[in-house]
Amino acid sequence: MVSTAGWRRIPQRARLLFRRETIGHDAAAGLALAVQSVPNGLATGLLAGISPLSGLYGYLYGTLGGSLVTATSFMPVQATAAMALMVADVNLGSRTDPTQALYTLTLLTGVVMLVAGVLKAGSLLRFVPTSVMVGFISAVGVNIVISQLSDLTGYRAQGSTRIGRVVDLVTHPGRIDGPTLVVGLVTIGAILVLNRTPLRAVSLVAAVAVGSGLAALLAMGGHPIARVEDLAVIPSRLPAISWPSLGDVGFLL
Repeated sequence: MVSTAGWRRIPQRARLLFRRETIGHDAAAGLALAVQSVPNGLATGLLAGISPLSGLYGYLYGTLGGSLVTATSFMPVQATAAMALMVADVNLGSRTDPTQALYTLTLLTGVVMLVAGVLKAGSLLRFVPTSVMVGFISAVGVNIVISQLSDLTGYRAQGSTRIGRVVDLVTHPGRIDGPTLVVGLVTIGAILVLNRTPLRAVSLVAAVAVGSGLAALLAMGGHPIARVEDLAVIPSRLPAISWPSLGDVGFLL
């Protein structure tokens, strides 16, 4: 607890950010968001078609870096589903080192955005019709659902396009893994139900706990469910920053 005299010596800007009247609520909100960002980051990695841990690390470093340069505390800094889908379509798996290619793509994206900012290209957004944005957001939602059907059902559908994989899934219902589908549907149901209760602030975290508990019970009963450690090697420390892959710049740009 900061004394009154000590509190007055804190710069005014810092006092505006950390007010004694709200610091308890801020800490609770920060804790809930931090815990929630773990499954969210992992899911973003899956959506991008890369290691789930890459999505988690991107969330961690992106939030830290963004908090140092944003001009307002109301600016959310997090991975977006639209960007994850674009990364998935880049086909980083075709590169010699997909992880290094992802790091290079991240830096290139930042460079392009900086150039666009210098050129004041953001003013062009005023000419984008609302109907275009509605269509874009709707398409993102549809693509998210389609891209995650394989993880939801436990069947790696075949096809050169997302629509082709949906057709393959629908025409081969017998290949769906029942326990995997049940865990996914229960988790989705828990999110929808908890969002209508006083636990809505932590509904995603609670739903992940419910789904993970169900998966553990099914595994004990002889029905193992794929886990994060089955999809990627989990290291014991944070990844080090590496140099971009100059050979991938042309492909990624």
